[in-house]
Amino acid sequence: LLVLGVSLFYLRSILRPVRQMARATERIASGQLGETVPVVSRDEMGDLAHSFNHMSRELALTTVSADFLDSVVDSMRDVLVVMNTDGSIRRVNRATAHLLDFEEGDLLGRSANQLFDQVDGLFAKQGLFDLDLDEGAVAREGQICRRDGTRIPVLLSVASFHDRDGRLAGFIATAADITERIRAERQTRRSLREKEILLKEIHHRVKNNLQIISSLLNLQSRHDI
Repeated sequence: LLVLGVSLFYLRSILRPVRQMARATERIASGQLGETVPVVSRDEMGDLAHSFNHMSRELALTTVSADFLDSVVDSMRDVLVVMNTDGSIRRVNRATAHLLDFEEGDLLGRSANQLFDQVDGLFAKQGLFDLDLDEGAVAREGQICRRDGTRIPVLLSVASFHDRDGRLAGFIATAADITERIRAERQTRRSLREKEILLKEIHHRVKNNLQIISSLLNLQSRHDI
């Protein structure tokens, strides 16, 4: 009985910290990084607890949580669309849903080709795979379609991303609304055309004045003779 009691006590002393580490592991898996367990002994289990706590702290320092990434993505003012390798939409940020008047869930699974228009067939069939992304992002001008069918001119940048094994995992597209830039360019071109017309008119008047002066000088010279 004494041996049995000692064995049970020893077994409990082992199982308790194991359960604590199991619960802490579950909390870490749910995103609560930095979880630790109490170190209650100086034996092998104590060493294991020390190692577990060290690993948990290092993980908290080196791992970016999903919530943090979501916060960064949703803080972006420009459109951001994450696509699978087949061009289907995997994730959009808040700015995209707001600009296009969609809920995020309405866009997931759709082809990016339904959102972007006049981008040289970039999102059609093999268009994404024809990009030369070795040097980084590829830029294009195009349009993005809102729920009501209106189109917004955008400057689009597309880049690829890979998994841990280096395999292609999908594509990321960001788009900046260039409506104001295009409006300013049109205003500048209109202003330049107006100035060009004005200069032609001035040139025409100067030419006419020179002809009048030349005629007057000719008349004067004849009179002097």
